[in-house]
Amino acid sequence: MFFRKSGNCSVAESSICFLFLIYDAFMFIRRISRKNGSLMVKIIENVRQGDQIVQKALYTVGVAKNRDELESLVHGDSNAEPLLQTDDIVSLSDIREEKRINVGMEDVFGAVYSQMDFEDLIAGTRKDAEWNASLEVLRDLNQDIPLEKIYRMMDRLVPLEEQIKKKIFQSSMSLLDYEVDVLFFDVTTLYFESFDSDELRAFGFSKDCKFKETQIVLALVTNNRGVPLTYEIFPGNQSEGKTLITIVKKIKENYSVKNVVMVADRAMFSEENLSFLEVEGIHYIVAAKLKTMKRSVQSEFLNETECPLNGWLKDIEVEGRRLIVSYSTERAKKDYKQRMRLVERLMIKARDGKIPLKALINNNGTKKYIEVSGEKASINEAKVILDGQWDGIHGVITNYAKNDKTPQEILERYKGLWKIEEVFRINKNDLRMRPIYHRKPERIRAHILICFMA
Repeated sequence: MFFRKSGNCSVAESSICFLFLIYDAFMFIRRISRKNGSLMVKIIENVRQGDQIVQKALYTVGVAKNRDELESLVHGDSNAEPLLQTDDIVSLSDIREEKRINVGMEDVFGAVYSQMDFEDLIAGTRKDAEWNASLEVLRDLNQDIPLEKIYRMMDRLVPLEEQIKKKIFQSSMSLLDYEVDVLFFDVTTLYFESFDSDELRAFGFSKDCKFKETQIVLALVTNNRGVPLTYEIFPGNQSEGKTLITIVKKIKENYSVKNVVMVADRAMFSEENLSFLEVEGIHYIVAAKLKTMKRSVQSEFLNETECPLNGWLKDIEVEGRRLIVSYSTERAKKDYKQRMRLVERLMIKARDGKIPLKALINNNGTKKYIEVSGEKASINEAKVILDGQWDGIHGVITNYAKNDKTPQEILERYKGLWKIEEVFRINKNDLRMRPIYHRKPERIRAHILICFMA
C-alpha cells in the first residue's frame, strides 16, 4: 500500500517513523557491479547486533544494463500520468480497489510486527471476528465514524488494560534483546477541560499551570533508551512522592525484572520511598533535596568563600547511603539567571519598595525572597544573596556501595532521566494526550491506554 504525503505527516508516516526508532535499523540502496558490466540493485539494512552493525540484504530490486535502466530501478517508473491530482479529495466509498502491491513494507516491518508479538496481542479480539468485520473496519477509514462506535470500542478496551500493558512490556523487552538494568521513573499531570471533580478527576498542583481545571496524575516508567514500559494513573490530588511505591509493587508482581536500578527526580526523595526500595532489594539513584538536609551534612559541601572555576564532585556518606554532590559552572549560570528573573518579577509589582499581597501569587519560588508586613510585602535582599550559595550545586542519593559504582558512573546514569521528559512531551503534544475531554473513569483509562499503545 502506498501513502502520499500532503502537508503534515500522515498517521502511516508517523507509524513508520516510530517503527524505525524502536527497530533501531537503517536502510539504503546498494549498487553491485557484475562481471558482465551490469549493475544489481539491492535494498540493504543495517541491523545492530550487540555492539556491532551487521548489513543484511532485504530485497533485490533488479538488474540494470545501462544508466536508464538503473535510474528506473532506483527511482521507479514515473511515466504514467496520475488520474488524480495530489490535493484531490475523494470518498473511499467511490473507489474500487482492483489491485494492491505491497513491496518493501512487509519485508521491513513484518519482522518488527512479529518480534513485538502484535499477532498474539490482537489474537483474543480476532477469535470472534469474521473477515467481513475486518473489511467493514477498512471501509470506515477516512470516513466519519459515529462517536458512539468509538466509545463502544473504548469500553471493550478497558477490561484488557492490564493484559495489554503486560504484553507491551514483555514485547518491548524482547524486541530490545538485552537485559533491562535501569528503570527511569517520573510523574506528570494531565488536565481536563472540566471543573467537575470525582474519584479520579481532582484539583491538584498542575505542571501545565492549569490550576482551575481538574486533572489526573500519570506515573511512567521507561528504560534507558526512553522506550515506555508501563504506567499507572492516580487521582489528580495524589502527591507525586506517593506514586513510586505503588508502581514498583506492580512491576515486581507482573514483570520478571531483576537487578535493576530505579532513577527518579527529587519529588521521589523521601525516607519512605528510599527505605521501601532498600527492603525490596532495588538499587536507586534519586535526586536529593539538599536544602532540607541537616546542617551537618550541608557543611560537607557548602562553603560561602569557595568560588570554584571548574566543577567539583564530593562523595559523602549519609546514614548508610551515599550522597553524590556536584558543582557545575553552567548550572550555576542557569540558577543565577532564574533567581534574577524571579526577583525582577517581584520588582515590577513593587511600589515604593512595597508589594501589595493581592499582587502576589502562591508561588514557592518567589515566596522565599519576601517578607510580609501587614497587607504588603518587601524583597529581602539578604535572602536573595543567601540563596546564591546553592547556585550550580546538585546532589543525588544512592544505595550503591563505593566499590560497585563510581560517582561519575552514578551521575551519568542519572543524566538519562531527560529521556522520560521527552516521552512526556511526545505524549502531550504529538499524541495530544491532553487536554482530556472524557468524563467517565473507564473512558479516561482507555484514552491513556490508546496513547500509550501509540
